[in-house]
Parts: sequence; C-alpha cells; structure tokens
Amino acid sequence: MEQRVKLTKRQIKEDKFMTFMLAARGWFQDNWQYVGIGGLVVVLLVVAGVFYVSSLGAAKEQAALDFSSAWSEYAKGNQQVATAKFSEVISAHSGSTEAEQATFLLAAMNLRNRNYAEATRYFELYIRDFKNNPLNLAAAHAGLGAIHEDQIQFAEGAEAYTAAIEAYPEGPLVGDYQFAKLRCLIGLADRAGAAEVVAQIEERFEGTELVARSQRLFGESFTN
Repeated sequence: MEQRVKLTKRQIKEDKFMTFMLAARGWFQDNWQYVGIGGLVVVLLVVAGVFYVSSLGAAKEQAALDFSSAWSEYAKGNQQVATAKFSEVISAHSGSTEAEQATFLLAAMNLRNRNYAEATRYFELYIRDFKNNPLNLAAAHAGLGAIHEDQIQFAEGAEAYTAAIEAYPEGPLVGDYQFAKLRCLIGLADRAGAAEVVAQIEERFEGTELVARSQRLFGESFTN
C-alpha cells in the first residue's frame, strides 16, 4: 500500500536560491515561495539605487530620476507611494529599462504581499513586453509558478516552472526551478513525471546537495 508523505514546512524552506544571499533570512524561512524572487528584487534594488548616474540624454535622465524617486520611496517602506510612482514610470517611459525594472519590482512586491492578482498581472506584463533579460524573464515565469503552487494549482505551477527553465536553460537558478517543478509534480501525485525531473537533476547536478534533496523528497513522497 502506498502512503503519501506530506512535505513539512522545514523541508520546503530548504529550497533557497543559493545564488542570492539575503540578510532578512528569517522572513524567507517562513515564506519559501518567494526566496528566488526576493533575491532578484534585492539585486534590482541595488542596481536601481545607482542606475541614474549612468543615464544619457534628457528623456533617459528623466526616466532614471523618476525610477530613482520610486525606488527611494520603496526603500523607505512607503509601498503605496512607491507603487504609484513605479506605475507612473511604466506608463510614462514605456519600453525603457526603467519601465522594465519597475514592472518586475511591482510584480515582486505584490508577490511578497500575496496580492496574487496584481502579481500575476505584472509578471505577465513583464513576460509579454521584455524579452532581453533571460534571468528576469525566467524569474517572472517562476513567480507565476510560485503563485500557482501556493494556491495548490500544481499543474499550472509545473507548467510555469517549465517555462522558467526554458527561458534560461543555462541560468544560475535552473536547478531551483527544476526542484520547484518537482514539488508540483509530487503535488499532482505524478510519480513518472517526478522521477523524470529527478533524473534530469541527477544528470546535470551530480554530486550536489540539490541531487540529495531531490532524491530525499521523491523518496519521502512515494514508496515502492
């Protein structure tokens, strides 16, 4: 008789995106879905803080200044004001690097606040309008995956994580996206699909902790 083993929160929180080290570690340990996106947000915020100094041209300078103003409000914790200002950057400077960053940040902010409708809207907007940054494009797909996964929509989550993998197959977070896809397939009780993902992880990340975690999760979720 097969017995499904429920994944504990302690096991889930181990799925950190090791590429990005965050100071606010305790918060992320209780919110494992957002670790990857949160890490990218930190990177983007650092970039945003100094971005305006390299801006060229009047329009470019204004876009950078508007973005810097929005980021300043966000850094001070004024999320409502920051949200309005980031939205203005998107509408006033459509297609710019600043609009790209603002779109991603709004998606990530809403994800962290569990405002899934708005997070989905901005992630989908990013995926539609910005194709040149594979790291962020993959993260946007993964953000949608996290939204679906947290709402127990495992089929949609697995599909979104697959899109994240395909968006940047050689990216630094591909292993984390594969592990997230594995979680969704286990949630669907798709043993064959989960076994295939484990095999892919074993082949690509031989000898790493990711392999051990994947094998352990699979073994705890399915019995022979």
